[in-house]
Amino acid sequence: MFIHKNQLEYQLRPEHYQSPDFYQVELERMFLPAWHLVCRKADLANHGDFYTTEMFDRPIIIRNDNGELHAFLNVCSHRHCKIRSEERGNAPSLKCQYHGWEYKMTGFTATIPDARCFRPFDRENARIQKFRVDTCGDSVFVCLQEEGPSLQEFMGDMYFTWQALFDIPRRHNWHWKTDFECNWKVPLENTVETYHVPCVHGNSLGIEYPGEEAQEHVMTPKFTELIYDVWEEPKLARLQQRAVKRLGGMDTGKYIHRHIHPHLVFTINDMILHAQIYLPTGPTTARTEIWNWTLEGSRKSVLGSILRPALAWYFRRANERIQMQDKVMFGPCQEGLTATTYKGCLGNREERIYLFQRYVAETCGVSTTKTMSLQEECDHFTENPPNAVEEEITEESAT
Repeated sequence: MFIHKNQLEYQLRPEHYQSPDFYQVELERMFLPAWHLVCRKADLANHGDFYTTEMFDRPIIIRNDNGELHAFLNVCSHRHCKIRSEERGNAPSLKCQYHGWEYKMTGFTATIPDARCFRPFDRENARIQKFRVDTCGDSVFVCLQEEGPSLQEFMGDMYFTWQALFDIPRRHNWHWKTDFECNWKVPLENTVETYHVPCVHGNSLGIEYPGEEAQEHVMTPKFTELIYDVWEEPKLARLQQRAVKRLGGMDTGKYIHRHIHPHLVFTINDMILHAQIYLPTGPTTARTEIWNWTLEGSRKSVLGSILRPALAWYFRRANERIQMQDKVMFGPCQEGLTATTYKGCLGNREERIYLFQRYVAETCGVSTTKTMSLQEECDHFTENPPNAVEEEITEESAT
């Protein structure tokens, strides 16, 4: 059931999807304090394994040092060369590829070739910047701000849910990344609404448009969530139930899609786990990364040995197709944002976008017509039963 009955007011304006100044505000207030999904624990399984990425023009390196993970700015303090250029690898020490400066896991220098050339040595200024790093389930996260909420606090109850899901054997199935020629909020808003499904994915999903009765929206200041009852699609539900039974997994019949503000998305059902992050790379460019796991299960059988790779192949192909269909829409959306002064409108099926925009507006100091704070409005959702927040309107009256 949707919480609202009628259309909702856009909380952001087109300028907030293209302004360089607003982009900087978003980085400082939302992204630097946030935790960012970077890789899997399996990517850093052994001593000396390292993994590199880039966020907000900051190259990052994460390294396994005797079982402990450490994250640093991937820039040597000597002459600013990247310490490592490869995406991943294994090295006996954290050593710059250019002049061989080595670093301890504290970030301080360990070995400097011909060190007497640098007397008197400023040890503190030669330290490379260190970042917070933590794990949950099979996922590794980094935070670029020294102080702030822990990963557990950032994820809330999803921390324990995601951790427990990996107690059941899972097969890592797919890692995908791509760049978008649009503001990061365009693909993020796409993922938290189902309104586009019939038009964009009508021939791909092979299921009916999910009706309101089959959906439950959860809306809080920190996250929104869609819970969908798979049994509303009996054919799909029976196929899933049989597969889960054959493999030895848990049969809940639930599809859960949670968006943790600002940019982290988890999708959970009995067959697959899906984690996705949306990162701005500029005012009108963005990047997404996806990690996908399919059920491996605990039951061993000949049929199961055939079913596991077949399901992994199917879900990988389906995900790729859906992601590319969505991506086609994002460029035209950004082009439209640069050409309009119309604020836009949201239907109640898009109410998760409304709450996300409220979060962005309140966090980044955007003036709106709202008199209640985001927390007060979410408390209001909780105190009022679904479909009672606003007066009902019909399609005729809306027209």
